[in-house]
Amino acid sequence: MEQIDHEWTTLNEVLERKGKIVNDQTDALRAKIVAEDKVVNQKIADITASGPKRSPYQGQFPQRKHRSLCNLLILNLLNCETSPWMVSKAKEALNLPAIR
Repeated sequence: MEQIDHEWTTLNEVLERKGKIVNDQTDALRAKIVAEDKVVNQKIADITASGPKRSPYQGQFPQRKHRSLCNLLILNLLNCETSPWMVSKAKEALNLPAIR
């Protein structure tokens, strides 16, 4: 019986240490996700603000420049589509508020 008590105590100590490590990592991960959320929101705001300025109009640029500007805009928009989704899923997993 004494051996079982000793093993139980040892198991509890190990679980307590592992729990502390998980909590510490979770706090760091939460801070990282909150920071990433701010970065993503700023990128969206920047693209929204600069969209009309950088948007090529017919005849404004040569065709090659027009195409590269359109490709850049598409890449930025695709990034703005996936990044918020990933941050949202991470916030959901960590029980962080989804408020923007």
